[in-house]
Amino acid sequence: MIREGNNFFLPKKVVILYTEAKREYFNTEAEYVAESYLRDDARKIVPYFENLGFAVDTVPADDKMIDYLTKNNPLFVLNLADTIHGREDFGPGLPAVLDILGIPYLGTGTEGLIYDRNRFLSHIILEKYDISIPPYQLVEKEDFVLHDTLNFPLISKLNGIHGSIEIDESAISEDVVHLQKRVKKLMSIYHQSVIVEEYIEGKELTAMVLEDNASEDKMHVYVTEKKFTRQGKYVIDTHIGKWGDEDIFEYKKREDIKGTQFEMEIQKAFCVLKMNDYAKFDIREDVRNGKYYIIDSNANPAFGSLECNCAISNVLNLYGISFEDTLKTILNNLSYRLKTRVT
Repeated sequence: MIREGNNFFLPKKVVILYTEAKREYFNTEAEYVAESYLRDDARKIVPYFENLGFAVDTVPADDKMIDYLTKNNPLFVLNLADTIHGREDFGPGLPAVLDILGIPYLGTGTEGLIYDRNRFLSHIILEKYDISIPPYQLVEKEDFVLHDTLNFPLISKLNGIHGSIEIDESAISEDVVHLQKRVKKLMSIYHQSVIVEEYIEGKELTAMVLEDNASEDKMHVYVTEKKFTRQGKYVIDTHIGKWGDEDIFEYKKREDIKGTQFEMEIQKAFCVLKMNDYAKFDIREDVRNGKYYIIDSNANPAFGSLECNCAISNVLNLYGISFEDTLKTILNNLSYRLKTRVT
């Protein structure tokens, strides 16, 4: 119980949902590793909610979840779960369930997560709104014909899986033969379509967007550049760099993008992709002309304190924003949404 003055009261219960990560759910060890961290991240976040006066349960997104939520009726939910039974395309079902149960939640809702789990769909939306992305093609079968408008080198990515799965130097193809072998491998393992994009030679940036309905601007963009510790022909962030023990880059602030047209594009991307509260955009800066391209957009990216080594806290910390401040901001956003809905 918590004491306030001379009175004692039971704190309001909130729930942190995390992925139920079982090895048999996933196609590869790499997928499993990317999801297995979430239970520990959820537990590391608990003290931050408790310091704000909440009681917290961490709950896996499994077949018992709905029964738990119905019986306990939490005040709100923080959704950290990326997959259900190992499938990212099932992930948008989680906020849909919460909406049906009438339970508020932090983060992006069903529509935004549908866009998030389909790179091709999000590319179409960004293109429609004149937001800079590399030239691309959706490949849906192994015997594809490459568009003659695309120029090598090309990078190929799974259309419906994030977490830098299968992203390393071999993801970049310099000719059709290599690309065909790469696409065949991805499709045989993951049974889904592939996005092929022109590789942008240059610097790699991360932009964190923090929605703030209590501020005049409503939305803040914090940009950093990844300073890689190694050099090579193609220097990119990889699966090992994201989930391995070795740090292959460090973040450096890029305040020169503040107030530019590209910052406005990032803000627009957040809105048209129907994101809420926080999001991450991966960006390449073309070494030839200094132009910026969004190469990946992430609704509900990994969320946690500095102990979790998440991009959101590492980036915002460089700008003097603590995880406690971030949490308070998105809680205020939730309050704003609830008030607006009531009105």
